Amino acid sequence: MAQTLAIALFAAAALLPVAAFADTPAPGTYEEGLALYESQRYPDAISVLAIAGENGDIRAQELLGMMYLYGEQACGTAVKQDVGLARGWLYRASAQGSRIAVWTLARMDDGRPMPVQMALVQSEASGE
Repeated sequence: MAQTLAIALFAAAALLPVAAFADTPAPGTYEEGLALYESQRYPDAISVLAIAGENGDIRAQELLGMMYLYGEQACGTAVKQDVGLARGWLYRASAQGSRIAVWTLARMDDGRPMPVQMALVQSEASGE
C-alpha cells in the first residue's frame, strides 16, 4: 500500500506544473495516463502511457517502469509484475537523463530492494 501511494505521489509531483494550465488532459498524453492511473484504471493507463512513452515522454517511461516493476504490489491484479518491461521503460527514461530511472536500474542490477520512497527522496534532492 505504501508503494502504491509512493508511485502515485511520484506521478503527481511530475504533473504539478502542468495541472495549473490544463483542465482536461489531451488524449494519448502523460497527463491522461496519469489521470487514468490515479483513478485506478491501470490497463487503460498503461495503454495511454505507452503511447506517450513511445513518443519520448520521460515521465510516462518512468511511471510505466515503476508500474511494471512493482506490478501487483502497486496496481493489484490489473498489472502483472514484468521486470523485463520495467527495465525496457526505465532504460528509455535513463537514456534521456532520468536520474530516477538510472538509480532504479542500478538498484535492480545490484539485486537490492528498490523502495519507491527512496527514489522519491533522491529525485527531490536532485531537483528532478
